[in-house]
Amino acid sequence: MLRTNRGNIAIKLLNSRAPCTVNSFVHLAEAGFYDNTQCHRLVTSGIYVLQCGDPYATASAKLTCSSTGLIGTGTPGYEFASENLAGATYPAGTLAMANEGTATSNGSQFFIVYSDSTSGLAPAFTPFGTVSSGLDIVQNVAEAGYSCEYALAGGGAPKGRVGEKLPRPVVIDDAQRAPEDPEVTRIRTALLAGVSAETSAWTDEERERLRDLGDRVVREGAGGSDPATALLLRRPPDAGGTWEERG
Repeated sequence: MLRTNRGNIAIKLLNSRAPCTVNSFVHLAEAGFYDNTQCHRLVTSGIYVLQCGDPYATASAKLTCSSTGLIGTGTPGYEFASENLAGATYPAGTLAMANEGTATSNGSQFFIVYSDSTSGLAPAFTPFGTVSSGLDIVQNVAEAGYSCEYALAGGGAPKGRVGEKLPRPVVIDDAQRAPEDPEVTRIRTALLAGVSAETSAWTDEERERLRDLGDRVVREGAGGSDPATALLLRRPPDAGGTWEERG
């Protein structure tokens, strides 16, 4: 459920088709990452989408469409690869990931397709859910248009502010999430915060466990105990606290 100042938008998450994407989305929502942010970009021609999920687009920020501002560039501090692209289409009601133009640049930003597109979107954006009710909320925002235009990205800032507060989403597809191990929680928190002092103190056993977790989720799309750590893609630090590249 996406809770906004304009009402609730019910969503169905497609965990079996886009497990890493869904797990990342759920993790960020549960961590409060999306709380008190607003949807910052509306496109009303060719493709019909409302884009949200940028941490720089806070609820109090004024959307000016500045080409030098940070709004539109926000990430959660990690990236992950696209999924579910084979034969992907984007009819009205699709929930999909925005990216920076490459298949590995997914982060926190996502978009809702509020009308069938005339020109269509290339199958380059991970579809990871569908809107089951509340699409009219987005359509009403689109009808009001935008207040300024983004010169580079296209579209503009919606006139009607759409503020989000995402509590733990109700996963109503086939996602099964196991209780989280406290040790893994500590390691994941350190990873997401980038705390070098903590990571440099990890034991060899902890580093190997991270590698195993990352390998498992990337290989199998396993949800369970640690989706966010896995999305940092199998790169636990070496004994000196620096990142070790893995295959």
